[in-house]
Amino acid sequence: SMEQTIFVTNKQSQNFYAEQIMKTLGVQMKGRGTLEAGIAVVKDFMSEIGFQPEEYHIDDGCGLSKENQLSPKMITALLAYMSKHPHGKVLWDSLPTSGIDGGLRRRMHTPKYKTKIHAKTGYIARTSALSGYIDTTNGEVLAFSILMNNFQDLKVMQKIQDDICQVMVDGYQ
Repeated sequence: SMEQTIFVTNKQSQNFYAEQIMKTLGVQMKGRGTLEAGIAVVKDFMSEIGFQPEEYHIDDGCGLSKENQLSPKMITALLAYMSKHPHGKVLWDSLPTSGIDGGLRRRMHTPKYKTKIHAKTGYIARTSALSGYIDTTNGEVLAFSILMNNFQDLKVMQKIQDDICQVMVDGYQ
């Protein structure tokens, strides 16, 4: 099912699956199972949530890739929108969970932060991303996106991302 495909795509970072999801969107919504048709569907969706095509660039379905260009503001807006969407639970359930699975299984695994961060990781050529949701200690759920680039040490960047997430879990009075 599409739900199972999204689950594997996000939990296991399967870029091939992501490309196939784009083509499936294309055939379902535009009648053509091509990457171009899938990108057109994404552009329609981005317009629906308030972003114009000149504000971003989508080149493929992989999210973090050499040509895709989205801002943290756009990703956070998308996550906020999906938190209220009828299929938002599919996205939530597909995201790796801190200290449990996917790209976050070895990150933020202390008892205080384990299971509190639900986010997709990404890494390519000195660029790292972490975007998703945070369960705060005061019961709020926050959407967030951290994009970092042009660095030398991935582990240092991941530590910074984790520190930011932990501050958000603890509250930001």
